[in-house]
Amino acid sequence: MKKLIDKQIINLMAGAVALFFIFAAIKYTVFAGTGILHFFINIAGVAVLLTIIGLLGKLLLNIHRQETETVKQTLELQIEVLSQRNRDLEHKMALIQEAEDKELEHQSQEAELQKIVTEFLESSNNKFDILYCIAVIYNAMAAILYTKTGPDGTFVEKANFGLPDEFEPQPFSMGEGLNGQTAQNGKPMIIQEIPEEYFDVISGLGRTKPKFIYLLPIMKNEECVALIELASLHKNDLEIVWEKTIAHKF
Repeated sequence: MKKLIDKQIINLMAGAVALFFIFAAIKYTVFAGTGILHFFINIAGVAVLLTIIGLLGKLLLNIHRQETETVKQTLELQIEVLSQRNRDLEHKMALIQEAEDKELEHQSQEAELQKIVTEFLESSNNKFDILYCIAVIYNAMAAILYTKTGPDGTFVEKANFGLPDEFEPQPFSMGEGLNGQTAQNGKPMIIQEIPEEYFDVISGLGRTKPKFIYLLPIMKNEECVALIELASLHKNDLEIVWEKTIAHKF
């Protein structure tokens, strides 16, 4: 496009020069002499030529301004594209970093869970500790620890925290209810549809019903020896971590 415009300008300038010479030839042919008329004709010819040159200069200036504006807009567009790519790259890097941080957090949580459960299985003196540690890691509102007692396979409450005073955890047998089913199949479970009769948790915010319940079996030699019932307001991947790290590792 620039070459086409430059060619048009050259043609216009050549035309102006040719017009001037044609004008001069006509003048000297028709109005030969040195009188006042000849003087004004010379002045008119020069004025016409200067006008044409001025118009051509103005046209050239406008063309260069348009080219400059076009180059400016192109550069601004390229800068915006590069900026967007940079933002996209930063977003991807942030996602990668977030995934790495989450993986490191999971590894740390898995190691901590294994340590807590190992200590629980090796000692009977830290029944409350296992509840407290897991609750801190996963921001639980309340928790109950059931242990298997007697040959009949009954699970009874051995420790708890965050429960209202009027709530009494009931014993259950293997296969009885959701707790018993979890103990029987040895797989952790998450409950999201909380029954109306389920207990409310009392805190500084008042009485609040949990939104998620996690049933976490503790297995030893492929037999459930204890079960943790964890109540929380927040959903996390505790049941996945538990299945991967704890369920059948002891």
